[in-house]
Amino acid sequence: MTTYGYIGDGPHPGSCPECGSRCVPPAGELIIRGNTTWRAPNGLATARVYAYDECGRPFEFELSAHNDRGTLTGVKIDGIEVPPALFQRYLRVPDSVHRTCASLGIASAGLARSAD
Repeated sequence: MTTYGYIGDGPHPGSCPECGSRCVPPAGELIIRGNTTWRAPNGLATARVYAYDECGRPFEFELSAHNDRGTLTGVKIDGIEVPPALFQRYLRVPDSVHRTCASLGIASAGLARSAD
């Protein structure tokens, strides 16, 4: 696994310069394109937030919630599932995803934030 860090003025190219993987953090602003939710009468819920970055790569964030408290349970970048150990340790969830979760009634306070 290559650690990918980008320093620059504009969006990065959307792929790792070493291995070519497109499974890297968002390039530029992350734009929300929709969401789906499922709620059970007992307060359990699942929400998916769909977005894309400035390179057109799709992102999907899956949250499980009990009542209004959400936990990130899945991430896909460009159709590739990110292993939970990686997204739980390294991924910073963009503020646009936090705002979308809040609009769905899910507090994602346990998620690490990043500016988008």
